[in-house]
Amino acid sequence: MADLLFISHQVGLPHQIGQPCGKHLLHASRREHAPWRCPQPGWCKLNVDGSSFGNPGKGGAGGLIRDEGGNWVVGFSAYIGFKTAFKAELYAIKHGLGLLLNYTEGTKVEGVIIESDCLRAVEMIDGRKDHPGYSSKIAEDREFK
Repeated sequence: MADLLFISHQVGLPHQIGQPCGKHLLHASRREHAPWRCPQPGWCKLNVDGSSFGNPGKGGAGGLIRDEGGNWVVGFSAYIGFKTAFKAELYAIKHGLGLLLNYTEGTKVEGVIIESDCLRAVEMIDGRKDHPGYSSKIAEDREFK
């Protein structure tokens, strides 16, 4: 699945430079515009976001899947209880991938692009960085097909 999965970090407004998701840093934010683009032919795109009111606090997660033409396939949102922003983002990614597998079963989807505004989650999922307590579970989840 590694060759079928491309994970992208989309910079949000604002984005904390060098900070993991859920951290607050007033003096180092920047604004960037990251326009949404259709995935390449045969692929689909999963856009996700997770957040918490407080960190930790009441959490929510959501996302949507679009096909190669940018057409909406399925979306989701959920209250996920008391979580950190990081855990909410991971929940959104995992739940989105589960939906993707259900909605693309029997179709010829060649790959998926996941877009998230949480650099820490993206780096952990694509194997660039480890995170104590999560890395073994993420590695296990990366192998599901």
